[in-house]
Amino acid sequence: SSDLGPREVKPTIVSVEDEITRARNERLLDRRSFTECPDCPVMIEFDGPVSRIGLSRTEITYLEWDACYRELGCARYIDDGGLGRGNRAVGGITWMDAQQYLLWLNGKRPAATADNAQASKCERYRLPMKSEWKAAATDGQKLRFTWGSEPLQNRASCWGCGEGQDGRAPMEVASFGSNVAGFFDMTGSLWEWVEEPANQCDATKLALQGGQCTPGTVMGGSFATSMSQLDTLREASAPRTRAPGQIDDTDVY
Repeated sequence: SSDLGPREVKPTIVSVEDEITRARNERLLDRRSFTECPDCPVMIEFDGPVSRIGLSRTEITYLEWDACYRELGCARYIDDGGLGRGNRAVGGITWMDAQQYLLWLNGKRPAATADNAQASKCERYRLPMKSEWKAAATDGQKLRFTWGSEPLQNRASCWGCGEGQDGRAPMEVASFGSNVAGFFDMTGSLWEWVEEPANQCDATKLALQGGQCTPGTVMGGSFATSMSQLDTLREASAPRTRAPGQIDDTDVY
């Protein structure tokens, strides 16, 4: 079933190429960055454990989720709880929600042809493997945080990470500096879904009545994680049909 919410109709875009160029300029894209549409996430290329891949520069925002919902790619309207939409990281995303968003984003990729200079740099969009996420988060180093091994104030969104951070809500994305690879908020903010080669689920199977998949894996901690417990490489288990909003100690491994 789908939740009802506003699907605002945007004016017709005359030139998609011009809009993407404008978005590139406004969002300060460099030679390692690209995006598929004005309201699509900005991807950053980096050297993963096996090959060169792209990963979203920030967590998916309400602006980016609403674009998918508006175009009927994402079924659920995610309420912001009165905190504000725009560049705030969208919370309450289940693994199934993430699969819908990825399907929509894959549909944005231009066909790769000899005459198409706008062709996507990505073969396809998917959730990152755990090893890929770790490589992006800590530049392949065994660090507790994206910035180093010591806890520092005003570096992440977490309970006690700075003035006014009381574990009630995340801050807007990129409120703090990026790590050395150019990624934001991989420590704290929101738990992020990752995949593991030995624990992948088929979305069709899970959607069918009676379909079963083992719980998925999330990483990074959240705004509700206390500073003393924060660890970028901390992993937790979460059912794929439930948002990883509350992680118990029994879920952490």
